[in-house]
Amino acid sequence: MSEKELLDLLKNYKNKNNIKEKLPSNHVQSIEDLKRVFNYEVNVENLYAYKEAISYIITHLIDQEVMKVSKVKKLLLELNQFMVEVLEKKIQEHYWYDEHSLASNGLFKLKKTIEDIAI
Repeated sequence: MSEKELLDLLKNYKNKNNIKEKLPSNHVQSIEDLKRVFNYEVNVENLYAYKEAISYIITHLIDQEVMKVSKVKKLLLELNQFMVEVLEKKIQEHYWYDEHSLASNGLFKLKKTIEDIAI
């Protein structure tokens, strides 16, 4: 995946036409899975899939020799912050079972992982 494709994909979570329902699977093991995730809305039901997508990007797609990693890192941090806001809003609304422990450690550890990406 080229830098431009990755940057475009990372911006896609803001797309108003994204599918509103829950993703059929949280697993991200390929670029096809990654693209699928970004076609869905960032909502509480899909936060774990987005977390997996970010982990996949960090592990498999960031090429420090070719990409402007700072741009990718900035977009990943923005996405992570948006995910935190979605989660906090849900928690404030009413009781919610945190199936994947996102509130206690997932998203906050993910932010630290993103911040640790070398530029």
